Amino acid sequence: MINADYLRGYFDAHGFAYFTPTRKGTRPSPRVYCKDKDIAQAKRIHKALIGMGYHPLFYQYNPHTGHSAIEYYAIWLARYRECAQFARQIGSERPEVRKTLHSFIEFENERQ
Repeated sequence: MINADYLRGYFDAHGFAYFTPTRKGTRPSPRVYCKDKDIAQAKRIHKALIGMGYHPLFYQYNPHTGHSAIEYYAIWLARYRECAQFARQIGSERPEVRKTLHSFIEFENERQ
């Protein structure tokens, strides 16, 4: 079974956290994003996140238009509450990412 510690390590190796760019008059939205070339591993992570109550998106991405081969698989969280929950429940060992995740919690608190 995949636990929060495993997800933290996976996220630190394959993922990042960011705020979407904003347009005038809009607030940024938090995102947690991971990518992997191993579909079996990406599907296990996706399933584990669902099992923990998240609603992750799963996407097969090929940056080369016109080619049928998949370049990598992406998993991401787009709901601001889930991004804040990820920050509290899973987190990161990377200081720069930890700072962004902490800002997700502050962002959620401002919205309440």
